[in-house]
Amino acid sequence: MPRGMLRQLATPAAQWLRLGHTPDAVRDGIRRGLPAAGENIHRPGGLVRYLLREVPPVEEPSEPPRVALMRECAGEHTQPRLFRPVADEGLCPDCRQDRAQATQTEATARPATGVPAAVRGAAAARAAMPCGAGHDQVVHPASGLTPDRRCTWGAPREPIRHPT
Repeated sequence: MPRGMLRQLATPAAQWLRLGHTPDAVRDGIRRGLPAAGENIHRPGGLVRYLLREVPPVEEPSEPPRVALMRECAGEHTQPRLFRPVADEGLCPDCRQDRAQATQTEATARPATGVPAAVRGAAAARAAMPCGAGHDQVVHPASGLTPDRRCTWGAPREPIRHPT
């Protein structure tokens, strides 16, 4: 192709690019219009100018196939399991539910720590000891009251006698 034709061909090629085609699309458009292998091209510049003359409409990207949006679950399955993630999840809904149940079971199985454990521990200690007023009356663990349903917190202190 003569060098002088390059300026003539730059204008239609630029029009393709202005309308949204990529450089690869311009090359593909020219390649599709070339004659079969073995045929002689007498005027290559004129052929390229002819092929670039009509600009085809830009193909809008089609929706990706549904499978392309799916992800393989990172959980333990017999066969690979695909699921459509909502965010950046690596586990399918079943594996997430199983993990949540296991976490909940683990949380109830191990002893609690912090303030709830201290409250339960204090209640258990009160239930095992005589009444806080210093009497031999034992505090009931569920109600917090003495067996005769009254507590004598304001009564004078007596020596604590431990039940034997």
